[in-house]
Amino acid sequence: MKNPFSFLAVLVLGFTPLHGAIVVDTDLGVIDNLVVPVVGNVRAAVQDDGSGNNVSFYPPAVRAYDGPEQVFQFEITTTQTVTLTRNFVITDPDAFFLDSLETGAIEDGQELTASGNIVLFAFLDGFNGESVSAALDAGTYYLSVEGFGGGAASFDFSLGAADFVEPEPVVGDSPENALSWGVVGVAGDLIDINTFNSAGDTELGIFDAAGNLLGNNDDAIGLLSQIVF
Repeated sequence: MKNPFSFLAVLVLGFTPLHGAIVVDTDLGVIDNLVVPVVGNVRAAVQDDGSGNNVSFYPPAVRAYDGPEQVFQFEITTTQTVTLTRNFVITDPDAFFLDSLETGAIEDGQELTASGNIVLFAFLDGFNGESVSAALDAGTYYLSVEGFGGGAASFDFSLGAADFVEPEPVVGDSPENALSWGVVGVAGDLIDINTFNSAGDTELGIFDAAGNLLGNNDDAIGLLSQIVF
């Protein structure tokens, strides 16, 4: 016999998304060897209205992103060279490629910082057609777009991905790929190697065929270098 006083209690809780969790607005899917449009608008910052300002700081960028971001998720299944191209913008949108949606409080305990890696900054402040590229390993990434300084912005970007091609080695970039000078002297000759016609800061090192350092010099004259032997 059922107890006439038995009852089912149902507890209904309202759910409010945690302020500060980066939220994906658009899932672009897998973009291997594709070019997809990234188009949108971000509103200006409005303080304390819960308007979607989920991250304010993308280290080490200037802490000036106090407006609601627009976030695009994409996936690549192999290592791809990913390129973001500016087609048209209004005002100053800045874009950040993230590998995580996680955030955390920074030192003042109020503003929130992206906790994952910023794998690429894409400010694209120059001209339409400008682009930035990076080789990214297979995985899921997030493109967050905000108006600089909390300002409103509109943007029309293209996001492209192409199979990564290992660049040809540059002759002289390693002992195994050394640039051959051939015979530069005979026994008893004085050999003078210097960077006196160069600009900037240089350093020279001389190694034998086994890779042992025989001599080096930094700043023989100003920032320029010289080895004589």
